[in-house]
Amino acid sequence: MMTMSKALSAGQAKNYYQKEYTSAKENYYSEGGEVTGQWSGELAAEWNLTGEVQSEQYERLCAGQDPHTGEQLIRSVKSREAHNNHGEEITTTEHRAGWDATFSAPKSVSLAALVGNDERIRTVHRESVDESLKALEEYMQARGGGNKPAITTRKMVAAQFEHTASRPDHKTGYAAPQLHTHVVIFNMTETPEGKIRSVQPLELYRSQQYATAIYRMTLAEKLQGLGYEIEIDPRTGAPEIKGFSKEYLRDSSPRREEVLKEAQEMKERLQSQGINVKDGAGLNQAAARTDRASKQYDHEEMKERALEMDARYDNQAERSVERALENGSLTRSADEIAKRAQEAVSFARDNAMEREAVVEMRKVKIDAFRRNLGLTTYEAVATELARRQKQGEFVGIVREHQSPKTTTRNMLEMEQSNIRVMLEGRGQYPPIVGRERAGIVIERIAQQQEITLNENQKAAVEESLTSRDQIIGLQGGAGTGKTTALSALRQAAESEGYEVRGFAPTTRATQQLSESGIQTETLQRFLRRRQEAPNSHNRLFVLDESSLASTKNVHTFFARLEAQDKVLLVGDVKQHQAVEAGSPFEQFQKHGMETAKLNKIVRQRDPRLRQVVKKLSVSQVREAIESLHRQGRIVEVAADERRLLAIADTYCKSPQNSLVISPANKERGLLNALIHRQLQHDGKVSRADHQMTVYVNRQDMTGTERTFASAYVADEDIVRYNRVSNVHGFKVGDYARVTATNHE
Repeated sequence: MMTMSKALSAGQAKNYYQKEYTSAKENYYSEGGEVTGQWSGELAAEWNLTGEVQSEQYERLCAGQDPHTGEQLIRSVKSREAHNNHGEEITTTEHRAGWDATFSAPKSVSLAALVGNDERIRTVHRESVDESLKALEEYMQARGGGNKPAITTRKMVAAQFEHTASRPDHKTGYAAPQLHTHVVIFNMTETPEGKIRSVQPLELYRSQQYATAIYRMTLAEKLQGLGYEIEIDPRTGAPEIKGFSKEYLRDSSPRREEVLKEAQEMKERLQSQGINVKDGAGLNQAAARTDRASKQYDHEEMKERALEMDARYDNQAERSVERALENGSLTRSADEIAKRAQEAVSFARDNAMEREAVVEMRKVKIDAFRRNLGLTTYEAVATELARRQKQGEFVGIVREHQSPKTTTRNMLEMEQSNIRVMLEGRGQYPPIVGRERAGIVIERIAQQQEITLNENQKAAVEESLTSRDQIIGLQGGAGTGKTTALSALRQAAESEGYEVRGFAPTTRATQQLSESGIQTETLQRFLRRRQEAPNSHNRLFVLDESSLASTKNVHTFFARLEAQDKVLLVGDVKQHQAVEAGSPFEQFQKHGMETAKLNKIVRQRDPRLRQVVKKLSVSQVREAIESLHRQGRIVEVAADERRLLAIADTYCKSPQNSLVISPANKERGLLNALIHRQLQHDGKVSRADHQMTVYVNRQDMTGTERTFASAYVADEDIVRYNRVSNVHGFKVGDYARVTATNHE
């Protein structure tokens, strides 16, 4: 995989060059006393930087200078003592020399190369790094200066340093074999106008998964060419050489286990301080830096320990190399490679479009490369993707100063169809209630329901009832009285002979809509049922939380409408959008859908609190919080124990109207325990404790991912059957544990 460090200062980059990048201590499998780096990148070639890296040229680039003459090309700033806006003494940042992009081979690959002594693997590792860097270079950008956007240059100057050992772990002192390459990307690039500028690294960081996918795809293909059979690690997605046991790979990664442990402890420490930290490469890098052992070790001893471990595990590294040599090149037929490439691109298309209507091309390529890793080739997937782009299946979207994006012809056709249905129904349908009677009907219903409608609510209900469009909208933010207005609308429509039915994209939204008296179910459940028999009576469909409905679901919903049906789309374009792809509610409004608007907040009776809600509704968060603070509505309790007890007590007094948010795991656990104990004391929860297993949906899995074997983790994932499987004998609601996966 490829991970990219934070920016290296000039001092750090020079120090790393002397003590790490070129140090033989990092490379006990090399024969020489020094690791020689290699130049890489389009700009390096233009500057005639080829072959081995020379220290003088390296140091000049670190300082932002011409590598040959020493002329200053990038303004270099030295660190200095200063005072910040709070009067605190700080040390300013030194000139950024560049970034360290590290490509690490999978553990089994390292063992076969270094313990099995297959020099060919080191060659294909280098070739895979080169292929990945070519793709990464396409996202190289220069800083525009000031508020100007970044400039895409596609020119990089970099130095590669190949190493063969990890750092020793603390417990055993074992420096395990680990083939990896440090690529120092210097903070210099050249614009199309020939100007040398510093690098804007944002797109490089965003390309880490992309570079990893290309490295793995190329490596898997080339390993098979050497005769190695590979399998995909379901946890990491990396191609591993078959024939290595889990125990051997684990014992050959003591430093990794140590880093993961330190990362978890670091995460818990930060969360106890209220700081949320994501799992991933960034956290692991931080843990590795804070828990480094010395590199001082006996190289011959480490080689002996590696060979002893291999012998203890039945010489798996040595035997894997022997099998590869016996196998010769393992290649698939051209037809099989092409078929698998087609599968990969189709998977990438469907997966990318499931949650977004427009995606970065990088995302599509990442999914395509990982889908049939080891079953097709990098070239075949790239060719298939280009073919479909040429045929119009993928539609490129060019936005100034942004990386290439795409949508699909199918997505565009669904969006256009939805908009066409909305437009064709304008002015073509009789109103539910004539305009001359609408006011009287609304007043009568308000009296019958004993409710008070403000002028804004009356106007919105009247516009909805008197519209001659088939599809109309009701735009309303939180607290504007939608439920009350919809209750009056429902009764008015029913009194005119309409059957009123409600739908919503989520179960919670259906519960809220049903409070207006409308018979409601989830939109997905309605769409899963068979098409209902044609009817001759008038129907009004109310789709609440329309901003959460996807383009695909709305398209299917519209296809089920009968000639006399009318639709009211209720939502708020400023609230959450669909989890799945598309924003049809917002699109309809932009294309002229008649939309009644509820914009007067009625939920908050206190005028000062109402002003706060108004500010929040237009994203004036800072002003809203400051207003709450001035009103004395924000209470701070400094002492931990008192604060937790106060939160638990407040929640238990009114659970339905309270929400507790805690960013720290430890604090969250304590709050849950305190609330549970208080509810038991109040008799609202049984005093008998019960322990149970709760299965939680994997939010990272799309519907498309569920068709991909390698997306499942053996011995961990549980599958629930929503349909009968006669083949496997499962009923609806049955559970099964994943015990193994087969990528092929």
